[in-house]
Amino acid sequence: IGSCTLKGRKHAVVKTDASGDEPFAAALFGVLYALLYCAAAGISPTDVGLACRLTLPRPSPTRMGEALSMVLGLYRMQAEFELHGNAPTSEPGTEDPPTLSVAAIAPLPERPVPSTAVGGGSRIFYLEPLYTADGIPDFSDLKKMLGYIQKLNRDGHVLSARPTSRDLLSDLEKMSRDTTVEYVRSEPLASRFGGLLVETDIE
Repeated sequence: IGSCTLKGRKHAVVKTDASGDEPFAAALFGVLYALLYCAAAGISPTDVGLACRLTLPRPSPTRMGEALSMVLGLYRMQAEFELHGNAPTSEPGTEDPPTLSVAAIAPLPERPVPSTAVGGGSRIFYLEPLYTADGIPDFSDLKKMLGYIQKLNRDGHVLSARPTSRDLLSDLEKMSRDTTVEYVRSEPLASRFGGLLVETDIE
């Protein structure tokens, strides 16, 4: 997570690496996580561009199927959000599963939303979209959630925001770096890739 200057304007740069036993989901959630970091900063998903590198395994029926699944996961995200960017470059790998490296690049707003809590009596909510039976986000609902966050941000109610992984308490700890955050639930709440922690001054 960082920034660079392109054509005189500061841009966010978010890099993720995706691999594993479920290459379609790995690629999809890898791109989604990078996209949500940009969205959390107050960037519209339509302004996000991608640069991708795919490390392919040595040819075999199993590994080539995994590589194709990974490309399809990447394509699904690009198609759903109309993400612009280059076709993924590829390089030969080893016997390991395929790996996808993604860099999401987008112009930062004048006042980016911070990823760490501001505090001062605010509240932090966990939001997530609906998910399909196979564990993939319902993209229609995900877009509604992002539209809702954008409206809150335009109205000045988003104080900080951060995408989640599968470890909500760890993500909350990263978000509360310099601010004491009290976890008010009596038991831990499960989170998923595709969710957002949002600090706000309203209910």
